[in-house]
Amino acid sequence: MKSHFVRAMWGAAVAMSWGTAYATNFTFAVTSGDWNNANNWTPPTGPPSQNDQATIPSGKTCLVTQTGHQIAKLVVEEGGVVGMVGGTLEVLPPPPYLQNPLIIVHGTLYFK
Repeated sequence: MKSHFVRAMWGAAVAMSWGTAYATNFTFAVTSGDWNNANNWTPPTGPPSQNDQATIPSGKTCLVTQTGHQIAKLVVEEGGVVGMVGGTLEVLPPPPYLQNPLIIVHGTLYFK
């Protein structure tokens, strides 16, 4: 009985330490392009939506030109750029993950 309890507690601790699991982790895959184009993302089923994470890697520029985009997490790596050009992007994580960082920017995030 005791070994089952230890295994269950260890499993719960490991699960918590791995962090949030998002529906899909999307990565912007072209040098420069529009957020709304599914072919600009890996996997090419984008753009990211409500329960997804979006990552903009170094050397990539993603322009948000349309309204109504909502994701759970945004990561802009050093050298990556997200440009808000007349569009909207809401970053709202699903519960119970509100304690985790929502927006991580090591690159550039600008609004026009």
